[in-house]
Amino acid sequence: MTKRSWVTVIVKWEVRDRDGFIAMATEMATASKAEPGTLMYDWYIDEATGTGGLLEMYASKEALDEHIAGAVFSDIAPRHRGVAKAIAVEMFGAHGMERSDILRAPTTWWGEPVAAVTD
Repeated sequence: MTKRSWVTVIVKWEVRDRDGFIAMATEMATASKAEPGTLMYDWYIDEATGTGGLLEMYASKEALDEHIAGAVFSDIAPRHRGVAKAIAVEMFGAHGMERSDILRAPTTWWGEPVAAVTD
């Protein structure tokens, strides 16, 4: 199997302020839409459990690096501090990041797939 270039990230959130969470998600999605390497940046909320989900996909590790260096982390997240807490992060693909956890949440690094229908 050919090594993939894209990176997928799944973040599970504890939602502490529903309206604030939706406002943050909307603002982050708008900023991420302008990033050429961002392929998916979809936010979800489960009202019954008070949890949220974020599904991200980047064209490459470099695109993920550009996202991390952009407005989502430098401007938007600090203004919405406290509306949610990351409780788990799942990373799939070639990430190349050295941190043991992301967003101060337990992080699983899955790497490349062992079998897949996609190339």
